[in-house]
Amino acid sequence: MLESRIREIVGEFLGEENQIDMIDGDYQLSNVGLNSIGFINMIVVLEDTFHITVEDDELLMRNFATINKIKGYLNKKGIEGD
Repeated sequence: MLESRIREIVGEFLGEENQIDMIDGDYQLSNVGLNSIGFINMIVVLEDTFHITVEDDELLMRNFATINKIKGYLNKKGIEGD
């Protein structure tokens, strides 16, 4: 459930042709169109959706570069799921 929700959120910022469900969990999201503006917008949605705060020192693209990194970050914030 967690991974599917992450994929849904990320997919919002990759455009209609993104095929987010086909992307491997370790694939770099920047390679499929996630740019810096999309990154910031994605962070805002992740914060709102999961009721977390991404601290300034954590706000690095490398921390959210893949589906699995996003999932790991959320797990560290206490959000559990598949």
